[in-house]
Amino acid sequence: MKNKKALSLVLSAGMLFSAAAFSVPAAVYADVQLQDSPLSYENNGYEIKITSCDNSYSGEVKVPSEIDGLPVTVIGEGAFKNCFRVKKLELPETLVRVEHEAFFNMIGLDELTIPKNVSTLGNYAIGDNSDFPLKVTFESADTNFSSACFDCVKESGSEKRSELTLIGTADSYAIKFAKGWKMKYKVVGGETASNEKKEVTADGMVYNVYSDHAELISSDEDITGKVVIPSEVEGVPVRKIGESAFTGRKIEEVVIPVSVREIGRAAFASTELKKVVVPYSVTKIAKEAFISDQLESVVILNERCEIADDDSTIANKYPLSEGRYVYGGVITAPKNSTAETYAKAWGYEFKEPGIVETADILYGDANDNGEVDLSDAVIIMQSLSNPAKYSLSANGSKAADVTGGGDGVTNKDALAIQRLMLGLIDSLPEK
Repeated sequence: MKNKKALSLVLSAGMLFSAAAFSVPAAVYADVQLQDSPLSYENNGYEIKITSCDNSYSGEVKVPSEIDGLPVTVIGEGAFKNCFRVKKLELPETLVRVEHEAFFNMIGLDELTIPKNVSTLGNYAIGDNSDFPLKVTFESADTNFSSACFDCVKESGSEKRSELTLIGTADSYAIKFAKGWKMKYKVVGGETASNEKKEVTADGMVYNVYSDHAELISSDEDITGKVVIPSEVEGVPVRKIGESAFTGRKIEEVVIPVSVREIGRAAFASTELKKVVVPYSVTKIAKEAFISDQLESVVILNERCEIADDDSTIANKYPLSEGRYVYGGVITAPKNSTAETYAKAWGYEFKEPGIVETADILYGDANDNGEVDLSDAVIIMQSLSNPAKYSLSANGSKAADVTGGGDGVTNKDALAIQRLMLGLIDSLPEK
């Protein structure tokens, strides 16, 4: 039986992996159905995968960008398969991956937009829609897919894409694909991407900004503490954290957005990082990328991420007796991933993200002590006024969000807990 969660279908937009993603919460969720929603999802403690949609649902569906304080990054295999009554489907910009048959036989759709951070579409992702006048817009020029993505294999064995129209920029993979397969297409946007760049500085970080993407190339020497890398600069996505971008900086925490595809050599060498989550969007990690004396946890969510086969790629010490870098922490990644191969090759501890069933959240229990009282209201206000000193756990953040239908933790949540203590309301979350 699926767990029921009090969560509205449309949540606040978010592009970053939050601080809550830096450690596995006490409980993560499998096959959870959103209340008053046709969607179900899976939470592995770091990211959210949409696993299914009730195929009897009729109308419009807006997939939220954030659930349980974590970004929605994956549309799972067959998630919307045979949902032919869905007339409109809106996908979040946090999305980075669409798995096999994700939108198979969604014949009720007239159009579908693939967000700009999606790097891959699985086979038959839009298969069996091909005999219907579906327009597919690609916001990114480099979203990739195989020829099987749009295949509609009939009993005769023929493949039909005749009614599909692919929409993208002139230099996009989608338009090149459409031309090659003699499909309908529409070119949008301005000129093709160029190599011209300009240097932009924002919040202590320096970027090379091109017409279609940006690369983070360096940072101020005095940058410290927590660093949040933006998903966009000057209206284009940040795709790369460049060589030595943060080398020697006294940063203790970094939030990497799902727009990033590559982490360059020595990007975070000689920092004070303790934990880091590398989102699924990252497809390449160069050597010396993560070196910190205090490094204890590295999570790599992309099972096919190209990881430099070098002792220095992930390391926290250099014993002279061994004559090489070593790592005494934990690498967390999917089973049979490149990260597992890397960990075993160098003798590092490896584990998989856990997924278990769980009971409902105790709403209002912001301090995660099993009770709801005024101390929960206090910790919410403290975490908002001084987040560097006071922070909520992953479970606490979920439990604290008791107003606004999933809009995140605010002072209104603290007030709602106080109203509960005064007997002005009967239960949480507040209706």
